Amino acid sequence: MVSFLLRKKKKLNEKISPALIDKDALNVIHRLNKSGYTAYLVGGSVRDILLGRTPKDFDIVTNARPRQIRQLFKNAFLIGRRFRLALIVFGDKQIETSTFRRAPTANEDIDKNTLGALYQDADNLFGSPEQDAQRRDFTVNALFYDVKTSSIIDYTGGIKDLENGVLRSIGDPNIRFREDPVRMLRAIRLSSRLDFKIHSDSLKAIAKHGDEILQASKPRIFEETMRLFGFSKAEASFRKLWDSKLLAKLLPEVEEFLKVSGGKKSKLWNYLAAFDQLNQGYNTDNKFSRTFISDVALKMSSLIAPIFLAQSSSTASIEERYELANQLIFKIFRSPFSTPAWNLPKLICLTVADALVGYDFYKTKQQKRNKLYSKQSYSLMQALWEISATANGDTEALKEIEIWKAGFEKFVGVNPLEPKQQEQHNEYDMFPHSSNARKDKQPQQQVQSQESDGAPVKKRKSRRRKKGKRNPSENPTSPDNAVVETVASTPIASNTQEVNAAEKQD
Repeated sequence: MVSFLLRKKKKLNEKISPALIDKDALNVIHRLNKSGYTAYLVGGSVRDILLGRTPKDFDIVTNARPRQIRQLFKNAFLIGRRFRLALIVFGDKQIETSTFRRAPTANEDIDKNTLGALYQDADNLFGSPEQDAQRRDFTVNALFYDVKTSSIIDYTGGIKDLENGVLRSIGDPNIRFREDPVRMLRAIRLSSRLDFKIHSDSLKAIAKHGDEILQASKPRIFEETMRLFGFSKAEASFRKLWDSKLLAKLLPEVEEFLKVSGGKKSKLWNYLAAFDQLNQGYNTDNKFSRTFISDVALKMSSLIAPIFLAQSSSTASIEERYELANQLIFKIFRSPFSTPAWNLPKLICLTVADALVGYDFYKTKQQKRNKLYSKQSYSLMQALWEISATANGDTEALKEIEIWKAGFEKFVGVNPLEPKQQEQHNEYDMFPHSSNARKDKQPQQQVQSQESDGAPVKKRKSRRRKKGKRNPSENPTSPDNAVVETVASTPIASNTQEVNAAEKQD
């Protein structure tokens, strides 16, 4: 009787108001329907709306083929080789539109020796809505919403699992996780974000096939690991990662530190909890509103900061700290021999080192503060200071950090940032200020045409040219051409490197 009453309280309203759906997504569905195609809202957006959450994006599934979608929408772009789908672009927003897919049959020409080959060959086999639902990862992600009938289509029991707060794999979890090992990380992330329990069968499958996570591609492992920090669920996600034994596979050094530092009572959990506290309101696990390098660097530095502080001496010099930080970072994130070989970009690793070494720079004397304010990594340092002070319950340090924040506000007021720097500064939502150092531009000196005694030089008569006036740029020694050469030789801005790093990771 009690369980029945509890289920009654969790009963979901399966009616979704059109006002909760993105207008562009609705327009895409309506156009597909008018063109004779079937189209549903699918996945996380349906799940989140039913749970009373705000979806971060809206995905659509249809029986229209990718090329047919491209012909119907001029703003559509086809992506993917293994999994072909269309991205319909509306400004900065993208509506992901895929085609119903199915699993291969026994009579089809596929490589049956490995599930990996089976999975890859089966990606672009088109099928029915029910077949498509059966191929998805979890039941709560396999719900379709029909706009025409305003109803939920549930082929896998996702509504019941939503009501019970259970994350369940569709079909045999052993096969699902072997098809795509990254699904194990996704199970950890979604269960933490939604406060759901992972079904016992799925937990057993994760424990059985945990080693196979290393067979997944590095970019996908990296992306899913970064998502564990989203929605202020870093502590909960990494605790589940530790309990499932996946942490030992992905970050063995962190696993070893937990063993020697108290396990469930380790300071590492305090740092992750402080990260969540500072990260309140940053409700995304996919796209970063801060710059890519700063975002990754803060997450990595928050994770390994207690390891660094445990190995670092308070009396060590800055050079010794940098050496220790670089060794630790190389061992965990940079070494090609680590398991897995993260091989993070060097620029990210250097940024993490700056943050770790400068964790207690807030103790610096007043006359040296302006020098720190102008450092590129200052905002990152400040964020890590606050995380460290919160994790250790150091109220005096938190008060000092507030003084530093006020000092930086004053510094920026006296030394205003350039327009490009100010634009990059606005990209930070956690960091209160831009980390770019101000570089004063030196004005060009005007050369006066004078004799050595100061008397003005007599103007020479201009010679007539038969072929028109001479272009100053033709003279290699002209001042105008010198300026052009100077500009052309100027190094590319640091934000371009960040964009390139982000593209590499994608």
